[in-house]
Amino acid sequence: MKDPIASIRNKGLSANGLKALACLFMFIDHWGMLICPQITALRHIGRLAFPIFAYMIGQGYMHTHDRFAYALRLALFAILYQYPYQICASSRDFNIFGELCLGLLAIALYEKCLSKNKLALAWAAVAGLALLGEAASFQYGFYGIALIFSGWYFAASFDKLCLAWLCLHLPFFLTAEAESVNQGLALLALPLLFLYNGSRGRGSKWWFYGFFCLHLPLLKLLALYVF
Repeated sequence: MKDPIASIRNKGLSANGLKALACLFMFIDHWGMLICPQITALRHIGRLAFPIFAYMIGQGYMHTHDRFAYALRLALFAILYQYPYQICASSRDFNIFGELCLGLLAIALYEKCLSKNKLALAWAAVAGLALLGEAASFQYGFYGIALIFSGWYFAASFDKLCLAWLCLHLPFFLTAEAESVNQGLALLALPLLFLYNGSRGRGSKWWFYGFFCLHLPLLKLLALYVF
């Protein structure tokens, strides 16, 4: 007898499909930030974007043929995108490419230390990079690195991933700040990640980088000269 859950997942979402959804959520979020700030629901929808990107970094790390080139590509786009991001988002934080690159480095260092049977050093490296993300004003800080690393670490067990992410988001629900509570909505990305079928899907990887770098300046121009 076929497993109905396995059948659903096999027909589910590819990596490119998930990235396309994440880009859509990010576009909606930034539309709300720059053009319709009075519609808070748009920012709520946007909370689903980063968890998907975070999870896919772990998948990219496992499936890429050249991990160094993958990290270098993220670092390069982090540098190229930083000035447009700061201008368009009116933020001094490092952009999300920097966060994704730092998270990828945390995974790589963990595996490197573990291969030398240095478990304590492996966890210390992850914690150190997470603290660096917080201290150096990366966009999501400690939380972002922890989300990326746990998405990779628990990729083989969806139940454990859900539990880990629930623990990571619990502090957001314990605060009185509306912005923090809204970040807890990121957990709603989990059902989409459950549908990930492990395939790459159709399309080039470059559309993702192009959309990421161009959509925010475009929205900024629309906000300034159209709306």
